[in-house]
This record gives sequence, structure tokens and C-alpha cells, in this order.
Amino acid sequence: MTTIPDTAPDHSNKFAFIVGRIFHPFLVVIPTIFAVLSDLTLAEALKWSFLVLGIVLTPGILINTYIALRHKKYVYQREIRGPLYLIGFLSALACLGILIVLSAPRILIAGLKVLIVWLPVQMLINQYVTKISAHANVMAGCLTGLLLTGKLNHPVLLCAGPCRVCPV
Repeated sequence: MTTIPDTAPDHSNKFAFIVGRIFHPFLVVIPTIFAVLSDLTLAEALKWSFLVLGIVLTPGILINTYIALRHKKYVYQREIRGPLYLIGFLSALACLGILIVLSAPRILIAGLKVLIVWLPVQMLINQYVTKISAHANVMAGCLTGLLLTGKLNHPVLLCAGPCRVCPV
């Protein structure tokens, strides 16, 4: 099997760099969770959002920061992604268990189940085949979730006609 070389990211396109930061996987899930939980009271939405985001995102952010600061290695390097996927997978499993025990809204449990199924697939593809963009995957997952729950009513998407997805 051939090793796929890791190339350093090219930040010469400032617009692309800014878009990548705005739609970072750690950030884009935050408004998505609040949108999906918009039918709940603000207190309930905040409670579930902070619980999920704290359990799932915090370990990944901490390990990513630690590796970058302590070891001077970055996510674009293939050997660094494995621990992040493992931490993300274990965090998602723990979060799913807690959500089930606490009788969380079904949409949150469904979202965690999707994440738990997808993370190992993405990890294996990234490790042995090619790099799959976490930015694109998280955006696709968030948009799909918003469309399926009827929470994304943007005029551009509503004009898509036959491409629209009916809310569940």
C-alpha cells in the first residue's frame, strides 16, 4: 500500500482560509444544535446544547490544542487524525449513553447515532485511502439534519424545487 503524503495547508487564499474557519467542524455544529432544538424552551435548549457540545467537542478541542502546542503537529498530518477520531468516537459514545439515560430529545440521540456510525468510516478512509474533508462532512450532516427536521427554510433552498426534502 502506498502512503499518501501529507501536504501543509495552503493559506494563500485568504477568503478560503476565512470560510474554512467560519465553517470549522467544531463551530458549525453549535448553531445547528440550537436550530434543531428551537421547539424547546430556551432553558431546555441551552441545557441539552451545552451538555452535548461539552461532552463531544471539549475533548477534541483540548487534544487538538495540546498536540499543536506541545508537539508542534497539526490536524492536516495523517498521524494526528487517528487520536482525534478516537477521542471524538469515545466522546460521542459517552454522550449517547448520557442522552439515553437522561431521556434527551430524540433528534439529539439520532444525531449522535449518525456521528457514531460515520466517524469510524471517515477515520478508515482518511487513514488508508484519501483525506475526506471533515469540514464538508460536518456541513453536509448539519444541513441534512436541518433539512430533514424542517429547520432550514432559506429562500435559496426553497427554490430548489424537486431537491427539497419534506420535514419529518
